Amino acid sequence: MYLHTLDFLSFLDLVLGWIFWHTCVIYRDISLAQGVVTGHAYYFLEDVYPKMTGRRPLRTPAIIQSLFADEPAAVRFAAPAMDDAPPR
Repeated sequence: MYLHTLDFLSFLDLVLGWIFWHTCVIYRDISLAQGVVTGHAYYFLEDVYPKMTGRRPLRTPAIIQSLFADEPAAVRFAAPAMDDAPPR
């Protein structure tokens, strides 16, 4: 599939990543290049590596999981809930 930009540039969609990479090099924008490398590393560690080895090197911390969980989770170092507080 071809992408058309500015009504005179057209290129294959498969080379879009290379165009972004070379734009980073030309403009010496290292932050965009770091984002590309970080995104690829995250994809590899989250999707590809676990399928190859059965291990997941990236895990969401329990505190973050508890913030977004549908049901409350037991989190270490948390204050007791009001119902579980000892009587006075």
